[in-house]
Amino acid sequence: MDLMVSNRITIFVPEIKNLKHVTMEREMKRCPYCGETILAVAKKCRYCGEWLDKPLTKETAQVRPPFASSVDLAKSNIEDKGVNNVDEELEENIPGWIEYFFYQPFIKHYCDFKSSIGRKHFWICMLWTALFTNAIFGLSFLLVDKHVTFLDSSRTLFQISLVLLVVELAIIIPSLALYVRRLRDAELSWKWVLSLFIPYIGPLILVIKLCKTGDLECGTSKAKPIDYIAIVVCSLLIVFGYSQGLPYMFDTIKMWQEYPSKMSSPDLKMEGEDTLSVDTMAVNNQEDIAESDGPDESVTTTNVDSNDAEYAWLCMRYAEPEDLENKSSRELRIMRNYIFARHGYIFKSDDLRQYFSQYDWYTPISRNVTKELSKIERDNIKLIEAYED
Repeated sequence: MDLMVSNRITIFVPEIKNLKHVTMEREMKRCPYCGETILAVAKKCRYCGEWLDKPLTKETAQVRPPFASSVDLAKSNIEDKGVNNVDEELEENIPGWIEYFFYQPFIKHYCDFKSSIGRKHFWICMLWTALFTNAIFGLSFLLVDKHVTFLDSSRTLFQISLVLLVVELAIIIPSLALYVRRLRDAELSWKWVLSLFIPYIGPLILVIKLCKTGDLECGTSKAKPIDYIAIVVCSLLIVFGYSQGLPYMFDTIKMWQEYPSKMSSPDLKMEGEDTLSVDTMAVNNQEDIAESDGPDESVTTTNVDSNDAEYAWLCMRYAEPEDLENKSSRELRIMRNYIFARHGYIFKSDDLRQYFSQYDWYTPISRNVTKELSKIERDNIKLIEAYED
């Protein structure tokens, strides 16, 4: 076997008849794209992922000329600053976690389907992406108005769904690019990404392929204060946002499933076998037609708490006895008619009309809103009536 001897190869040959041990150093070279030191026989750079077996064209050489590594540049900039400052200057050039694991692979290479990414670098990038994405969802849960009526809750669900859609559309392209680059590093075809369309087992197949080892290794990074701050803030948004948003969404979806979309007859069937006509419901439940017994029974903007959000739950969950105990007849009357006011009922009583007109959400549009009441609202009305008696 012919052995090439260069200035980077050292051969030690003992002066014995039978040659048993030959040791030599690995021949190294610099990547023409990123400037990092790699093996001379390497076909692909382990740092930037570029293939080295293809010749450099004139155009490529102009766009991506060879350059020194970031460490060499740092060393050249501190030659005149003394040996004691070398370590400090090198540490300043080390990227932080967010920059190295999220900004560079996800934002900077947003539509990069041609390069490669190592396994560790890829999965940590996925963790940071999941952290930021869920933090945005948690923030949207905190910002939406959850003190709305049953019918208005559809607008809240639409707002949350819109945020989810925008975020998903924003991350789908860089996520696919990351999958393709990870598969290329593992020397697999990009077509494995199509396994996502296989029901149930497709995502699991892709995860297994993405876990395969490759040639690239993860570079050096260092945690910075901004990284810790981002982790704490995102964690708080996720905990508080999801703890408030998810129960609200589940309750709202449950209420919409219970809401009667169509009424088969003008009569409204209540508990048991008894039925109440629409007109009877309007007279008995929507307001008190008779005049009040005295000044204490009148409704004004001064003798009742003006914070209408206090009664918003009447349209969202079932009332409990402890919710109605120790309530005056005047407040019970307000609570019962609050449900109808939320559906735009036109009150005949001046005191009720004057009271609810102070709120921006009240829009009198109908004399009959019985068909729009949900089961929760109807049951709450009956329970309040029982306490009024």
